[in-house]
Amino acid sequence: MQFLIPQLTWGFLLIGVPILIHLINMLRQRRRQWAAMEFLLASYKKNRRWVMLRQWLLLAARILAMILLVLMMAKWVSNTQWLQALGGQTTHHYVLLDDSYSMLENSDGQTAYQRALSALGGLVRNIASQGGTHQITLLRYSRGWLAANSAATDSATGVGLDAAAELSGVSATGDPDRLLDRISASSPSSLSIGPDAPMQVVTPMLAESTNQIARLYMLTDLRKTDFAQPAQLQQQLESLTDQLTELTVIDCSGSESQNLTLVSVEPEKDIWSAGVPVVVKFGVRNSSSTTAQNVVCKLRSVDYGAANAEVAQELSGEATNLPSILIDRIEPGQTVNRQFEVLFSGPGAHVVEVALPDDALAVDNRRWSVVRIGAAQRVLLVDGDVEQRNAFFVSSAAGPDSRIKTGIQIDTTDAAQLRDMGSAVLEQYDAICLLDVPRLDPEAVEVVETFVAAGGGLLHVVGPLSNIKNINESMYREGEGFFPGEVEGIEEFARGGVEDESGRTVKLTEHPILEPLTQLKQSPMAGLEIRTLLRIADAPRRSRGIETVVEGPAGLPLMLDMPLGDGRVLTLLSGFDKQWSNWPQDPTFVVLVLRSLGYLSGVGRDATSYSVGSPLEFASTRDRLLPDAEILLPSQTSGARLRVATPVKEVELDDSRTIASVSLPIDLGQTDRDVIDSFLRAGIFEAWLTDSSGEAKVVNRAHNVSVGEGDLGRVSRGELEKNLPGIPLRVRTAAEVEGQGLAAADASQSTFVMLLLAGLLVVEQFLGYLASYHAPSTSSEGV
Repeated sequence: MQFLIPQLTWGFLLIGVPILIHLINMLRQRRRQWAAMEFLLASYKKNRRWVMLRQWLLLAARILAMILLVLMMAKWVSNTQWLQALGGQTTHHYVLLDDSYSMLENSDGQTAYQRALSALGGLVRNIASQGGTHQITLLRYSRGWLAANSAATDSATGVGLDAAAELSGVSATGDPDRLLDRISASSPSSLSIGPDAPMQVVTPMLAESTNQIARLYMLTDLRKTDFAQPAQLQQQLESLTDQLTELTVIDCSGSESQNLTLVSVEPEKDIWSAGVPVVVKFGVRNSSSTTAQNVVCKLRSVDYGAANAEVAQELSGEATNLPSILIDRIEPGQTVNRQFEVLFSGPGAHVVEVALPDDALAVDNRRWSVVRIGAAQRVLLVDGDVEQRNAFFVSSAAGPDSRIKTGIQIDTTDAAQLRDMGSAVLEQYDAICLLDVPRLDPEAVEVVETFVAAGGGLLHVVGPLSNIKNINESMYREGEGFFPGEVEGIEEFARGGVEDESGRTVKLTEHPILEPLTQLKQSPMAGLEIRTLLRIADAPRRSRGIETVVEGPAGLPLMLDMPLGDGRVLTLLSGFDKQWSNWPQDPTFVVLVLRSLGYLSGVGRDATSYSVGSPLEFASTRDRLLPDAEILLPSQTSGARLRVATPVKEVELDDSRTIASVSLPIDLGQTDRDVIDSFLRAGIFEAWLTDSSGEAKVVNRAHNVSVGEGDLGRVSRGELEKNLPGIPLRVRTAAEVEGQGLAAADASQSTFVMLLLAGLLVVEQFLGYLASYHAPSTSSEGV
């Protein structure tokens, strides 16, 4: 047993005081002759044991009270703390600070992150006031995530703790507030992360702490997304049982809040051309326990057609407010989807924004999406019919009238010319249509497959001119080609079709191409007749992940969607010839053609948005760019955005093409912390390049928050202890730590001793009452 103030241990001699008082009281007894002595002696003998027991209990209580008083005043500590106080062993405090975006939840007039910073100050002050040698390592979740995630760093092996930590092995002596100046000015990131990534960075150093006392602290909001099933965290902590003295979790959450989350903003895969409306879909989820009513969704489009880099503005383009959308009711846990149309008059990488009303967590109330509008979507038709009848049908559907703008530009060629087209020519097109082509030689097949694998789209329509042998040997090639399956034969149906059980010759699926048709109450395919189609093998089709778009008569696949490299292939197994189908005369034909070409044209497009923390890389195909570029990063407030200069690099692709690339590498050891903070923020990133003529070009990216962090449900202390069994765990609130400092073991022992002493004094008073004589109360009449 050791004490921080050993001089006060002389106080243990005070335990003789109660004994001395007891002996003095025994000496004060005097013998008196009394007539009723025999009766009293008999009563005494009968109750002697009970009286003596009360006396001894009272004496023991008074002795123990003196012992507890001395223990509390002398600050009793354990052996490890005694060694620490003498400087024989260093205590290393590892602090993990949660700065995921849920820490921005505002409840009780304060965010969870602000409570965490206040608790951190109390913790550091308490550590600094303790005796012995103390070191502090402070790591934010976001920096731990960057260090562990090599894809987001400039290092193939990640970054060590020294570069990632705000404080690394810093002595706790001195001014604690000055020690935390740097972290006090920080704010949460827009990342959705838990403790696993920072623990991955801290674990190696903790494992090496064999000559130190290691204590781990987590300042977090205890979200269910992080701690409901902490399997990885449990495994990490169990590997440190020999090194880790204890884990202290500091709960920084406030009262329960209501939160709406914007889960998605996504333009529909369709024709994106200047002057053609683009349909944008978005979803709103109610992450609260109560119903949300009258939710106003604000919409905005940003046109970059004639924009220049504007650092002082949130976005450089020209913003236009669109009519708001009102959602009447969203039940708890429900996601409601809505859509709207936006029209851009000129080409460019434009932005669409959706915003919800402010609530407890504002960061997940806005989302952005980049819509790259072109002058037109170019489609190449390859018709096997000499009279070009198939091309006529498709061209009429894609552009039925010069007054109707569909955004599709049609070019035609034949199979022989297709063979001689190289990648430089085909990359000008968004999609290729093979319309009842009799045969393709291996060179032409290779051209088509290269185009699709690079992100292009292919619509393949068979018909009476199609050669089954050439399809199987050249286009299918035992699953190596672009045809979805081996052709087993030709199925012919009587005029009027073969109806299925529901009375229709065809069945529509939930494929995005058919969405306008599947939303109708009645089947739009009532007049469609499929008279002939190719029957393909079923097993290979399933093994290649091919999806059925339309199911034909007798349950045979009619239209299939197959992935190939980065592109996709739509295959229609019945042709446009009247002996095969009447589809060109059916009203649904125009919808099928436009939706198919729009779907295929969108396959090779870049993603419209990315998650926060994704590698920041921009690519441009424009030639003769100047070697210098600059990137504008999102601002935390309405102030000026951060501008970062970066070089333009030439990157050679697999198909021998060269593109210009601009990137922003993140190196925790070298990159400015303000740049890292902006990199981990949601918003629009703009890369501004200049060509040789001096014309500015912008390539932008939207980084949005992950939706999981918007669920503000928390685990209780009991659930946390249950989910981390066998871990030396202590849970405190931020208010407790901020007001008192996180009491170390010696302080907690002194507090426990004080409470025990108070309880013992109450027991001593009760025993004293039982051991003393009390004359019975009598009324005045009895006197």
